[in-house]
Formats: sequence, C-alpha cells, structure tokens
Amino acid sequence: MPIPDRAPDSAIEDTESIETDIPTLFKLYAEPIDLLRSMSRPSVSSGANKSSDPNIAIVKSDFDNILVSNVRAMESRAHTFYRMLGFPVVGSDGSFYNPGFDPNSAGSFTKRQAVNGKISTSLQTVMTTRETNPDTLRQIFANQDVGSSTYALMLRYPIPFKVLADGVAPLDPDQQFFTVDDRSAVAALLTIQNPLLADSIGAVAGTVNGAKHILKPFTVDPRIENTVMPDANKICVPFLANKKTTLIAPNIYVQRPGLESIISQRLSDQSVDTNFLTDVSNIIAGATTPVTTISLDRETIIDTIEALATDNAISGDATDTFQNFSDIQIINVTRLIKTIKQVVKQLSKAMTTIDRAKQLINFMPVPSTDGPITGPNGAALSRSATSNALSDVDNKIVELRIKKLNAERQVVPQQDLGFFASPFAGSSGTDSVKVFNDQLQDLVSKRDGIAEEAFKAMRDIEMITGEISGLGLIDILAVYTALWAIDTETLINFLDDDAISRLFNFNPIYQGVPEVAARNGGTKKSMIDVLTTFEGKVSSILGFADKLLANQLLSPLVVFGGSTE
Repeated sequence: MPIPDRAPDSAIEDTESIETDIPTLFKLYAEPIDLLRSMSRPSVSSGANKSSDPNIAIVKSDFDNILVSNVRAMESRAHTFYRMLGFPVVGSDGSFYNPGFDPNSAGSFTKRQAVNGKISTSLQTVMTTRETNPDTLRQIFANQDVGSSTYALMLRYPIPFKVLADGVAPLDPDQQFFTVDDRSAVAALLTIQNPLLADSIGAVAGTVNGAKHILKPFTVDPRIENTVMPDANKICVPFLANKKTTLIAPNIYVQRPGLESIISQRLSDQSVDTNFLTDVSNIIAGATTPVTTISLDRETIIDTIEALATDNAISGDATDTFQNFSDIQIINVTRLIKTIKQVVKQLSKAMTTIDRAKQLINFMPVPSTDGPITGPNGAALSRSATSNALSDVDNKIVELRIKKLNAERQVVPQQDLGFFASPFAGSSGTDSVKVFNDQLQDLVSKRDGIAEEAFKAMRDIEMITGEISGLGLIDILAVYTALWAIDTETLINFLDDDAISRLFNFNPIYQGVPEVAARNGGTKKSMIDVLTTFEGKVSSILGFADKLLANQLLSPLVVFGGSTE
C-alpha cells in the first residue's frame, strides 16, 4: 500500500519541541555511553569461556593479554551501549543470561559459564571486529596525510543506515559491509588532480570505498563484560532490590540497565490511547478526516506507521503493531521518530555544506588525529594537495600574497625627519602594503570561515552516522525506538529467569500485569524469537531513515549516489 498523502512539514508537523542541534543531541544520547566505556579490552585470541570446568572462576588470567589504556577507552561505543542497556549474553542454542554486576552471582556462575561456552567462533569473530574496526579507521586520521583528507572527503557519502541483512538469523554472522560508488569517484578525481600522491590516495581509497558498520549481534560479549575497567563503569543486572545492592565498592554505586528503566515505565503505564489506534486505522484505510489524538498531528502519525511497518510498507495489518500501545509508548516512540527525522535533515544539510565548501574553496580537509568528530578543533586545510581547481577565493589569495610581497620589496627606508607642512609629502610604500594585507586578511578569513563550517558539517556527519566510532545517533535512536515499540511480551523476555524473579518479588505493583505473571509462571518466548522481533523493528526504523535521507537529497544542490554489496 502506498504511503498516505501528507502535507508539507512546515504546514502541519509539530517539530518545534524537537532539538535539532547535533552536538546537543550527541551529548544527550551518546556521551552517557562513552562515559561507561571500559578502559580495557581482551585480546583477539581470548575465548568467551576458556575453561569448561564450572568450578574454575573467571579471573583476568582467563583472558590472554588484556589490553589496558589510561588515555583512551578501548571498549567500542556499540558494545558499551548494549551492555548499558542490559542486553543478554546469548549462546548459539538460544540459552542466555543478563550480564552485569550481581552481588549474589555465585548461584548463577555455572549457568553463565555454560552459555559463554556456546557462543560460536564465527560470532565471536564478528564481535571482535566490532571492537577493533574503530581503531583501524581512526588510524587513518592519525597519519595526518593525504590519506586522511581522502577519507574525510569520502565520508560525505555515507553508507545506508539499514545495515542488517534480510533473512539472516540473529546469531548468524552478518558482515554488515557496504560499498558506495561515489567514494571511488572521489578518489579517482583526487588522483587526477594529485598524480604524485596517487599511491597514498589509492591505498586509503581501497580500504574505505566501503565501510563496515557492525550493529549486530545485539548481544553482550562476555569477554568484554567480565573485564570492564574501572569497576564503576560496570552495569547492574536488571531489577536488583534497592540502591544498597548496587554498591560495588566503598562509596561506588553502579548504574542500573536502561532496559530496566524502559520496562518499569511501560509496566507502570498500561493505559491505551484508543483515539490513537482509531487514527492509525483511519489513515491506513485512506481516510482524510482530521486526527482525533490531541497531542499528535497527522504527519507524525503517518511517520510512526511507516517507520514501524515491516520494510516501511504500510498494509492493513499494520494496526497490529499499535493494538496495545500505551500513552507512554506513544509519547516516546513519536518523539524519537520526530528526532530521527530532524537528525536526517541535519545530515542532508551537512552534506550540502561540504558540497558548497568544495565549490567555493580548495577544501582539502585534514581532520584532527581523532577524526572529524572534533570538528574545527585540531583540523586544518591541506597545503600539499588539492580537491579541485583553485576557486576565485584561493586564486585571489595567491594574487594578493604576490602583490603584498612586491609592495614590501618596494618599501623605501627613510630617516625619520618629522612632519612636513605640505600635502605633497612622498610615500614610503607602506600604504600599499597595508591595503594588500587588509584585503588578504579579509579573504583568508572568508576562506577559513567556509572551511570551519565544513569541518562542523563533517563532525555532524560522524556524530549522526558513527562510521568511525561504529555507532551513531541514528543507530542509538533506532534501538531506543524499537525497545519502546515492541510488544510487552517480547520486551519482558529480554530478561532471564533470575531477573524475572527479582522483578516479580521486589515490585508487587507489577505482579498483576499479565505478561509479567505469565513470564514468572514459566511461559516464555525463545531468545531467538525475541531478537528476531527486535531486529526486525530496528531494521524497519533504519530503513525509514534511509528513505527520509533519499527524499532530502532531492535538492539540486546535493549530488548523492551509491550502491551496496
């Protein structure tokens, strides 16, 4: 079924309350993750469970060559996010447990060891790549050479947001690798313009003409979780009894998982907005009557339907998704989808800003050693290579520098004779130098201002896509949206038996919720089914973001293309 007709955003959609500044959104959604990243990482050769003997405790010696840094976090942002949420460790047979700090973990040790030992080698390899790939990409910028500029310019053409391959089971390896044709075109043009640097450009281009963006599996790697440093960066298991049980060291309390917060809020609000469901049904049926939901406009409801529909194709059974949507689900899901829409708009603007910079100046960027994420801080324009034919601004800067140099050579040294009572006093030539210098400074300031805006745009692109870090704003928003949108039964089944017992015993107010009572009574969905449902929702939301970007890039100022393999 085609998407229902919608009015222009400016005429109907309520987005005034949605934050649009990318660094502000990054601070809200990404920085809390970064603060919890471990300063250590197990070596690539470490197994998930070196010993099959359940009587041997997990200690650091179980993991060969633990890598520790006092300067930079070593755990990836993606894995930290999943650990922060409280996602499970899952064996290839679907057995699982919720990892994290548990003051009463002795009783679950054998179970954990058994699950760890069932994680397939192929999946461990994918999880290891998720940890190490950001280091590989960041090294390109650490070199501070033409390769750094090449990759920076290629980032103007991002890979799709939807990286999860269709039809791949949750625990099967998914390489999540995409090539983008326009990146090869960027490298080819740079090579023509900088033939003496062809080898350096080609070496980087061959590495990053495509990109890995490993979101899957949505599970925690026990090799990393068991070696998080410092202890304060650990996360609790879900639904511990009270604050006292989160004490991991004197005066150090570890945080509760995000999954617990979302589950608690959803269980606390079971009220269903029947008007919303009616509006959804009417819109899907093609009705053009005004919506009755007080807090939402028609545009937002259409976006919500499209974002959560499988492959973003709206059909009659799309209403099933919203059958039991509570008020708090509607509030959070619609706000997150609005935010995704605004973030995609900002991505389009950032791409256009870089295109404009390339038209106006010789924009050959050299980001800081940490990459584009730092924006103008530490970034510079390369003077050893060119990204296009010199622009009018660059040519005028060269001309003025020559004129200023010639004027300086013509300055006549004179003895200080004081002032003449005559309007015909000779000139030493310094006036011309000042004129040329003022003009030169104005043009340099103009060029640097254009470059600064482009460096900010590059920062925004990395914050949004997370290609170098491995996790961007759109990824984070999609995961949160999926957790708020999936049905309560699926959400509850992210919890293992111990977590369910704590939820049931320590929170009497939730005991009457049918899904909680059923799960505590032994009725459960398989973790494979839980992950399949969750991944499907994440994939739909990411596909929605791709469609939004494709629509945004219809502007004649933007040239965008690409293909995936």
